[in-house]
Amino acid sequence: MADLPNTAQVLHEAILTNSLDVVQSYLGAAGVDPNQSPPLCPLAQLKRALRRPDAVAHDVVVVATQDVYRVSPLHVAIFNCYHNHGSQEDPTPRETALAIVQALVDAGADTTLVASHIAVVQKRDSSLIRIQDRAPIGLALLLKQNARGPDEVNMVESLDAAMQCIVPRADARDASGQDDVIETMTVPESFAQSFGSLLFSQEFSDVKFVCKDGTVLHAHQNILAAASSYFRTYFQGPWGTLHTDGCWKTEITPDVLRAVLMFVYTGKVDDDLLEEEAKNIISVAHEYELFDLQLLAQSSCVANLCPENSKEMLQLAKLHESDTLKDACFDYIKENMAAVLMHPTFVSLADEDSALWAELNEFLQESPTQAGRKRSRS
Repeated sequence: MADLPNTAQVLHEAILTNSLDVVQSYLGAAGVDPNQSPPLCPLAQLKRALRRPDAVAHDVVVVATQDVYRVSPLHVAIFNCYHNHGSQEDPTPRETALAIVQALVDAGADTTLVASHIAVVQKRDSSLIRIQDRAPIGLALLLKQNARGPDEVNMVESLDAAMQCIVPRADARDASGQDDVIETMTVPESFAQSFGSLLFSQEFSDVKFVCKDGTVLHAHQNILAAASSYFRTYFQGPWGTLHTDGCWKTEITPDVLRAVLMFVYTGKVDDDLLEEEAKNIISVAHEYELFDLQLLAQSSCVANLCPENSKEMLQLAKLHESDTLKDACFDYIKENMAAVLMHPTFVSLADEDSALWAELNEFLQESPTQAGRKRSRS
C-alpha cells in the first residue's frame, strides 16, 4: 500500500470529483482506511491562489483554517453531496455522491468522528462555511442551514439522503449504548412558542448557570443540546455525573447569558441588549457554537462601526475568524480613512498586530477594481 498521505489525498480527490469507481477501488482491493485524515490546502494559500488572474475556479474546495485540523473522508463525502446534489432532470450526480457515502459507511467509516478547523469554500459565490467539532450528520445539518440559491431544494434533499445513509450505522451504535442518534424533524410554531415559555423557567430545569456575581439563570439540557453541539458534547460526557446539582459556573455576565439563552429558546434577542453587548455575544456564541447568533451579533457590530471601535472590531473579527466582519471593517476604514487612521485608539494597531496591519495596509492601497476582484475570489 502507498504511504498514508498519498492514499488519503487520492481518496479525498476521488470523493470531491464524484469518482465512485476510484473510491470503491481504494476502499476495496487497496484496503485504504476510510477514517484517515487527508492533507488539506490552507485557507490562506487558497486565497492567494485565487488572486492570480489565471486562477481556475473549481466549484467547491475543502480547506484547513488552522495548521492543526481534523477531517474524515465521510465529512468530505458530505461536502460532495452538498455540491453534487443533482436535479429532477438529472439525478445521476446525486446518486453517485450518495453511493460514495454508502461505500464509506460499508467500509467501516466512523460516523462519530468530529471535524475541526476546516471549511468548505463555494467559490462560485465566494461563500465560506467554517466547521468546528461536528460529526458527519452535524455537518450535514449545518450545510442544510447554509443552503441558498435556486438549487437549495436539491441541496437539502441530497443532504437528507446522505444522512439516511449514515443513520442506520449510528442506530446500531446507539443500541450498544455508545452514542446517541441525532434525529431531525420540522418543529411546529406551537413547539417554538412552548420553548419560549420555558425561558428562564425553573420548571423542569436541570441546568443552573451561576454567574460570577451570583446571578442564577435556569435552563434545560435537552433544549441546549438541540441548539448546540457544544452543549450536546458536554451533556453526553461525564458532566452530569460531576455536576449532579446541575450547576454550570461561568464568567459570562448575566446580560450576555440572558441574550444567549433568549436566542436558544426563541431565536430572537432584544434589540437594545444585542446592540449593547454585541461584541461579547460574538465571543460567547463562538465558544458555544451558536453560529446563527454569532452572525446576528456580527451584523449589529457592522451596523455600529465608528472610528472609536474600528480597531476593536477588526481584532475581534480576526480572533473569531469572521471574514464577514473583517471585510466590513476594511470597507468602513477605507471609506473613513482619515477619521479612523488618525484616531487615538487605532494608531497602536501596527504595534499590537503587525500581520493584521499589513493586511489592512495592502487593502487600503488597492484600487476599487482590484479590491472588488479580490473580494469576489476570496
